[in-house]
Amino acid sequence: MSMVQLPAALAITRFAAASALSHGHTTNDDYKGWVTVNNLKFYRSLIRIRRISAWLLLIFMVIYIISGYAWSNRIIVPLYLARYLHTTLDIYMIPLFLAHVLIGTKFALKRHGIDHER
Repeated sequence: MSMVQLPAALAITRFAAASALSHGHTTNDDYKGWVTVNNLKFYRSLIRIRRISAWLLLIFMVIYIISGYAWSNRIIVPLYLARYLHTTLDIYMIPLFLAHVLIGTKFALKRHGIDHER
């Protein structure tokens, strides 16, 4: 089964285009051939996962900082709630952080031409 290559203008996603322009690239030549019909949905889902994890991390970090401040100074929220939030949010933030960083690393390596061999 042969894989159909999309033209670079169609294959590039909004994330890759914005990232390329912000890093000084002015053409789509760097992205030719790395997004095919078979894996375009995969890359879009990775971008969606990365964005969702970024927003969730932002929310969790704000709660984490506030709960840590409340725990140490005994203000804003009750002590038991601050302790509970501060100790349980770690479990949820670690997988979100890993997903966010690893997907971003994958796209950065692709952008610089480093890819695994199949």
